[in-house]
Amino acid sequence: MRNNRLFIITPLLLLTLLLTACTPAGKQFDYYTLTFTYPNSWQPLGEVSESYQSGGEFLWMGIQEDLTVTSVKAEGEPGAYFSVASAEATDWSIDSDVDFMYAMNESDMRNYAERPITVAGIEGLSATYERNWQNQWTQFHDVWIRNGSLFYLLSFRADDLESQRAEMEMILESFKFK
Repeated sequence: MRNNRLFIITPLLLLTLLLTACTPAGKQFDYYTLTFTYPNSWQPLGEVSESYQSGGEFLWMGIQEDLTVTSVKAEGEPGAYFSVASAEATDWSIDSDVDFMYAMNESDMRNYAERPITVAGIEGLSATYERNWQNQWTQFHDVWIRNGSLFYLLSFRADDLESQRAEMEMILESFKFK
């Protein structure tokens, strides 16, 4: 009798573990040109802020914001943000375009560093810096990649990005173009 219970319980436990392991650790954001997974505790900024509208210029950088997700639960609270912005690519290299966009805001930036990065199989440029945003120094991690005729900016920002490392890695590792 005892062996029969183990015979029934063991497969059920294994099935439960398998289903738990296969469950995504986040929610899927499905945009018409791209997809990515973001943390379950985050939501689109439009669900938090009544005044938010996508499609405008992203943080005065000369590039159009497509979407933003955030860890913020109520407007005005501190938290982390991930934004995707895009612009028509020029004939310049991505380095030149990025330098031009940051030059517009360099008086409000400090601790700038860049390095190569690959996201969704595409080589790009990663820039980290602090920017005086809304009268406080905010940390940014921007990833610039080119897909077709567009440059994409994948931008993370928070008071402390190191505390958001796992969330940033989840988003970047899941990021794909359609």
